[in-house]
Amino acid sequence: MSGKLSVGRDLNLHDPLRLKQAEFSARTLWLGRVTANEGTVEQIDKRLVDAFGDLLAAGIGDMRELTRIVGSSKLIKFDTFRGHRAGLPVGGWASNIKLGAMRAKVADDVLTNPGDWPGDLVQRAVEEVEERMSAGLKPVGEVATASNWFPEA
Repeated sequence: MSGKLSVGRDLNLHDPLRLKQAEFSARTLWLGRVTANEGTVEQIDKRLVDAFGDLLAAGIGDMRELTRIVGSSKLIKFDTFRGHRAGLPVGGWASNIKLGAMRAKVADDVLTNPGDWPGDLVQRAVEEVEERMSAGLKPVGEVATASNWFPEA
């Protein structure tokens, strides 16, 4: 999250969470995060990192914020996002996280089944394939000059 949290937030579980005096499911923490104060959000975010896969699989709404929280401190394997297109709408979130490498095979798989992947990752796959295809190609200007396409009159 950026900036200060709303003054209306008053769920204060910072100390019970920090001291491990209270245990909550990942889903409860994710839902409670909306009304939690800044200190509590900090503690909740630490716990959500380990529960990312389960929360993503649960598909409880727009998961971009959760992905940003987890991906800011932990590398997320690319394949983790297969089948989670609905929970991760397009919106530039993939450029703000630590994302595992996209090998050529993964990029090809993404582009073979783009409906299985979040739109931002499909775009990354397109860019990876484009980069692969253009590697080693000479710019048209160089080819034109070398081949004397447009001789000086």
